[in-house]
Amino acid sequence: MQTYVVTGSNASGSTQAQLQIAVQGDAEPPAGLSYLFDSVAYKVGEPITPNTSFSSAGQIRQYSVSPALPAGLSLDPQTGVISGTPTAVTAAALYTVNGSNPAGTVTGRLVLEVTTDEREPESLTYREPSSQYVVNQPINPNEPTLIGGPLHVYSVSPPLPAGLSLNAQTGVISGRPTAVTASAVYTVTGLNDAGRVQAQVSIGVLDQVTAPVTLAYFDPAPTYVAGQVVPVNEPRSEGGDITNYTVTPPLPAGLSLNAVTGEITGTPSTEQAATTYYVTGSNRVGTAQAQVTITVVAPFNGQTWQPAGTIPDGSGRYGAAATRMTGGPLDGRVLVAGGVSGTGPLGSGATVLNTAAVYDPGLNGWITTGSLTTARYYAAMVSLPDGKVLIAGGAGGAGHTNPLASAEVYDPVARTWKTTENPMSNPRVGLGMVVMADGKVLAVGGGNPYGNGRLQANATNTVDVYDPQTNRWTAVRPMNEARVHPAATLLADGTVLVAGGYRGAALQSAELYDPKTDTWASIPSMAERRGWSTATRLPGGSVLVTGGETSTSAAQVTVTAGAELYDPVSKTWTSAGSLKEGRYAATATLLPDGRVMIAGGGVTNGIDGALASVELYSPASNSWTELGDMSVARSDAEAVGLLDGSVLILGGANTSGGLATAERLR
Repeated sequence: MQTYVVTGSNASGSTQAQLQIAVQGDAEPPAGLSYLFDSVAYKVGEPITPNTSFSSAGQIRQYSVSPALPAGLSLDPQTGVISGTPTAVTAAALYTVNGSNPAGTVTGRLVLEVTTDEREPESLTYREPSSQYVVNQPINPNEPTLIGGPLHVYSVSPPLPAGLSLNAQTGVISGRPTAVTASAVYTVTGLNDAGRVQAQVSIGVLDQVTAPVTLAYFDPAPTYVAGQVVPVNEPRSEGGDITNYTVTPPLPAGLSLNAVTGEITGTPSTEQAATTYYVTGSNRVGTAQAQVTITVVAPFNGQTWQPAGTIPDGSGRYGAAATRMTGGPLDGRVLVAGGVSGTGPLGSGATVLNTAAVYDPGLNGWITTGSLTTARYYAAMVSLPDGKVLIAGGAGGAGHTNPLASAEVYDPVARTWKTTENPMSNPRVGLGMVVMADGKVLAVGGGNPYGNGRLQANATNTVDVYDPQTNRWTAVRPMNEARVHPAATLLADGTVLVAGGYRGAALQSAELYDPKTDTWASIPSMAERRGWSTATRLPGGSVLVTGGETSTSAAQVTVTAGAELYDPVSKTWTSAGSLKEGRYAATATLLPDGRVMIAGGGVTNGIDGALASVELYSPASNSWTELGDMSVARSDAEAVGLLDGSVLILGGANTSGGLATAERLR
């Protein structure tokens, strides 16, 4: 205790008084801590009513809380008042407030929750989920698409390539990239008071734009039918991306060129002879050009077979190879080469041919041309994009002997044949061959040796690719199953369908080749075994497979009249009805109106069961109708669709032996 003297004075004098004062500490600890609102739910963004504390004993000098209050709220450490504006949704939770003075501590409890009226975001995507930009070129703003509640803020991780930015309010990615950047995945996060959502975008930055190098069309020489919608003819290019397409002269009336995609579509209205159009694809630094030769014919009404001359050089020709040439000086004419000439069965009075001839539709006649360097039959032949013709494989000796690995190219200017720089990796007889989308040629399967026939051939799964630019063959990944006389068809997406054939017995299996990855993938099998069947890609993209041999041994030949459709989208087979007559080694020709003509073929072993009948398949009705018979039965013949819509069928064999005649359905 301390004594204090207080003095009071004025002009007349003073007086004093004594005080004794004692200062004591907090003798009483705090107790009974509580809050005005001990269980409360707040709203995001709304200021709260200050929440005041009370205690029943002992003055509280200091306040603290655990865990930390929801974002935006605070506790005054001297008064204990809770105040502020919550900024984020927070689930209901228990908070402990500690109040203390030197004499002790007391605790109180609160239950706080922060809610919102906003909807939770459900999903976030971008208009361009994968982009390749060019350095120093402004990009098209990439805008997000949101499902659910609106977002308040966007962020991205890792940082976008230099020069690009993410708008934190709108989520739009924009800018001008300033450095080449490898493709990477960036995660964009969007937030609102009710939740968060994420999207991933792949972004790469390429060097400056390069000029397109090449341009070609999937079908460089289409034949269309007046009044009928044409299948989409798509361009394919190498080098820099093409941003604009033009064509000269103007396309036939009813057809149009998409200036952005380069696709040729429409319905031609009038007939016209083969006319070449020049399509130019360009970007800001260069151009590339492609030629498309378009013929428009009248709707097919062919009902009559007319003589089309006699193939020169030989008393007959079957097992030959033929194709309609595209481009070059012999455009639209038909080249036939090789085969077997004779009146007896193979190995009995048969001569393997090296001769070749060209059919001129305008003259309706044949002329001889340069001979093959190697006689061959059961070879494969295709027209190349540059107007030349490739023939490969086959047997060089009667009775299926001397399988060949060699190949030759026909030059329509010089009218001569020249062997390729190297042979295929394996000799093969009865192979399948198709020109792929890039102009290269895929050769599949065949027999080595062929032995006493297709059912006894030693099937191979070997696959080779011919590059017309280098004139060389390269072995690629083999098929999953070895096959002789398979049916090979190029699909619209650039893959190749291979179905049926023989491997000791007729095969039912099918598989797809992807040239981009050099891989084979098995697909569902056909409904029936089919050896030496036909396969035709229809304008809609599906593939029609008809007839074929179903035999499981050489002892008894059995054939099917059934037909099937392969759907490349679902990778499934469905029925396409039945021919009136089962047949194998027949011909199939796609007509300009989209129907398919099946002609000739055989029903028994050898040439004794050759057929003269002809049938038409209509995709629109999925049905078959009969046409007039050919003048003679033909098995192992060749058929070619001509530019005017008529069909030429040539050679083949029947009980009389090999045939040198040809006929034309007009």
